[in-house]
Amino acid sequence: LDRSSAASDVYKRQDPYHDYEREIKQALGNAETLSRDAPFDASARKALENTLDSLRQDLSDVQQTVNNVEQSDSERFGIDVNELARRKMFIAKCERELKVGLMVSIFLTRLHSNCRVL
Repeated sequence: LDRSSAASDVYKRQDPYHDYEREIKQALGNAETLSRDAPFDASARKALENTLDSLRQDLSDVQQTVNNVEQSDSERFGIDVNELARRKMFIAKCERELKVGLMVSIFLTRLHSNCRVL
């Protein structure tokens, strides 16, 4: 057993990416649910803002990690080219969904601030 293969196997078992992926998917689903309630509920609007801020940071962290792995030879970490491409596509998809969520949040905030009770 060569050392690079052994190191690769250890990294695969410890690779936190899949945990982050699962958490990001869950947060996106939560944001979608909150966006349905946000027009009618101030606490849902605030929760949506917090969820989107957290998602933005998580995606940035995961993007940075994927970039670091790519730049330092992903095979060394037991991540082949296809898996690296899949991770990049997942991040791009989530970034698009996050942008939509941010637009919804901004719209709801502006809509709510322009509404007046007569």
